[in-house]
Amino acid sequence: MSRHFLSPLLEPSSLLLCSDKKINNISLPDNIKKNLICITCLQNRDLSIKYYDKYNINIVDSIDLIIVCVPNIILKETLYFLRQFNPKAAIILNHDASVLCSKEIKDLCKKWAIDCKCELLGPDSFGIQRPSAFLNLSPNFPTVRSGRVALISQSRSIVSVIIDWAAGTNVGFSLVLFTGKETSLSLSKVIDYLIWDYYTDSIVLYLENIDDVREFISALRALARIKPVIVVKAGHHDYDDIVFSVVMRRTGAVRMRYFSQLFSAVKVLAYPNKLNGRKIALLSNGTGPLKLALDKIYASSMLLKSNLSENTINSIKPLFDKLSVFDCCSIIVDRFLDKDIVIKILNLFLSDDNIDGILVLLAPDYYSDMLSIVEALTKIISEVKKPIITCLMGDFGIKSLGEVFGSSKIPIFQTPESSAYAMNVLAEHYYNQQLLLQVQPSIPFYILPNLDDIRSLFSLIISNGRHTLNQQEIKTMFNAFDMKIKFSLEGKFLAGSSGPIEIRVWRDNIFGPVIQLGVSIIKNNYKYNTSTLNMEIPPLNNFLAGQLIERSNVFINKSDINHNHFRRLQLILVQISEMLIALPDIYYLCLGPFFITNSDIVSDHSSVEIIKYGNNNLVNIDYPHMAIHPYPSDLVKTCCLKDETICLVRPIRPEDAEMLQDFIRGLSDRSRYMRFISAMRELTPRMLSHYTQIDYQRELALVAIINESDGKYNKDVMIGFVHCLCNEDGLGVEYALVVGDNWQRLGLGNKLMIYMIDAAKKRGFKYIDGFVLSNNRPMLALLKNLGFISKADPEDRSICRVYFNLNKY
Repeated sequence: MSRHFLSPLLEPSSLLLCSDKKINNISLPDNIKKNLICITCLQNRDLSIKYYDKYNINIVDSIDLIIVCVPNIILKETLYFLRQFNPKAAIILNHDASVLCSKEIKDLCKKWAIDCKCELLGPDSFGIQRPSAFLNLSPNFPTVRSGRVALISQSRSIVSVIIDWAAGTNVGFSLVLFTGKETSLSLSKVIDYLIWDYYTDSIVLYLENIDDVREFISALRALARIKPVIVVKAGHHDYDDIVFSVVMRRTGAVRMRYFSQLFSAVKVLAYPNKLNGRKIALLSNGTGPLKLALDKIYASSMLLKSNLSENTINSIKPLFDKLSVFDCCSIIVDRFLDKDIVIKILNLFLSDDNIDGILVLLAPDYYSDMLSIVEALTKIISEVKKPIITCLMGDFGIKSLGEVFGSSKIPIFQTPESSAYAMNVLAEHYYNQQLLLQVQPSIPFYILPNLDDIRSLFSLIISNGRHTLNQQEIKTMFNAFDMKIKFSLEGKFLAGSSGPIEIRVWRDNIFGPVIQLGVSIIKNNYKYNTSTLNMEIPPLNNFLAGQLIERSNVFINKSDINHNHFRRLQLILVQISEMLIALPDIYYLCLGPFFITNSDIVSDHSSVEIIKYGNNNLVNIDYPHMAIHPYPSDLVKTCCLKDETICLVRPIRPEDAEMLQDFIRGLSDRSRYMRFISAMRELTPRMLSHYTQIDYQRELALVAIINESDGKYNKDVMIGFVHCLCNEDGLGVEYALVVGDNWQRLGLGNKLMIYMIDAAKKRGFKYIDGFVLSNNRPMLALLKNLGFISKADPEDRSICRVYFNLNKY
């Protein structure tokens, strides 16, 4: 397997330490100690530099990681001395906390790293910690406990606070990394590394600014698919921050609004049990704690009250002389607790399908054996998968009980609000994951119009010094995207219609186009709602447009929504999204107020402003104006097979999930085995989502489609599928190909592979590789004809590794 490009920095196999003094508090694993070079550099009176104590100087030709800690005055000469070791990564530690690095020093270090082709953390770095690998390269920080949470921060003080807090809890870390705001180490690369990191289960990010927006969002979406991500970002006072929250929702990460919430989030992320729903039940030995927790739950848009099943309630009632069931989701025990009662209630909760998570709230009770109750709770929590969050209220009298949980690494909370918020974090993560993995039914494929005339019109308008389109020009633009808007309202309400509604679009300075949907007030002054709920960023599909409509509450009476009106608004949003993708010069757009009738969308106003955006020649390939890479329509093409069948080859879309599943089910057992090296008969929901919810920034899947008729209807049928995913090293992609049994030996596999090779080459990858069963002779013959090199896997002779050098293509 290829090595990740940040492995030399975060899991080095060889290390060089270069300093003018002894570096304390550094710990290394045995395998690095064997490949360690230590160099002491000192400045003589004549200002020359001498290098002493060159231990193990000849053991390697190339060093994974160099650590430099010298005064700024000798940094330049030291760095150029170290070039001879061909480092793959470097950490330049802060030598003197009282001296700030100048811009000249920062530029020097970045240039040196580029010349050496190595990853650089620093200058002014405080190092890294990898407790799981027994690696501490941060001499100015105490060693942290080993755990499964990665902490990445752009603020040194935030790292200090969290490390200090964690020292008094049972939270450990897989990685602690302070990147700074001006380091040459890309935050996106660190996020990409964490996707593959075995020791990391969840991630906390503290951000102050983002440079490589597209790369950052792409990496974060890929990471959030498989590991929970908490994001904290400073700055809640402007539109950019509102848009940032919208973007985080699209990535699947959970954003913390305030730093005070972070500790609960970190603590609960360290807990391996995650919610598989949002319905919560509560157990308390008092009314007050329970009501405080319920206040937090009622205020949350994520948590839902579970309705205890009748069987659960009837089974619990005989256990007590006096029992309160509060609001159908909570049990209040108004008597002295004992461990047997707690065990029985929790077992009933755990077996109730109406309950996804359990919140246990315990106040000090000096008449009960609280120690035995806590020990019973600890045993149950450690044995089940359904999350049980515990609140132990109090301080002095409860401290020894908390230590029981602490020894089991189970998170506990001291207030009802913090415990309820911790459950809210789990619920929001579950909700965002469901949005990220949502599978949608098939809809007709939409091909963008020819936009040369519109782009020429925009160029003419801008060259004439204008930026605002007139109504006829707006109609021409709308017609190009088949947007059926009737401009004749004159501010009047229409009977039987939905509205008034307004859609606004503007270009955010960081994240690009933003779509905002709301109810328009025609009379009086109207202050537009700036909630994140009524905003979204393109690209949109039907599902995302539908979610935006539901969150925006533009249809006030949800129980009586006109579904025809809903679908019309859904289509308009998708069409505006396609317009923003194809026309980056659009700076501002307002449509409305408008009303939706059964036959038309009727508006009395629209306005569009345009400002030239960069190089429009790159729009159809890289879409640089978009935060999320849209559907790559440039890869859509038709091809003719050997039997003269015409098929459409295009990138896969989320709406293809149903068609892809039918395709996999229709394969013969042999074809499925050759593709998946298993006897599976269909894709799991997660696999189905993985293959259709494509991040076009880092992977690509092409499908071959034909149109068939069953006598009554025409429908699209998938006959071939090829997928490639970026490897850990970031240089190449791994491919996988399967062709329907009835369509083999017609040249389809060859065409799909050629299209994939062209796409990979165009996107800058260096190679394609993959694994093929040794007895899959047709596939091996196809790849050989294309120029692939095939070698038997040394660990499993039944599998061949195939490789194609794109540099020679």
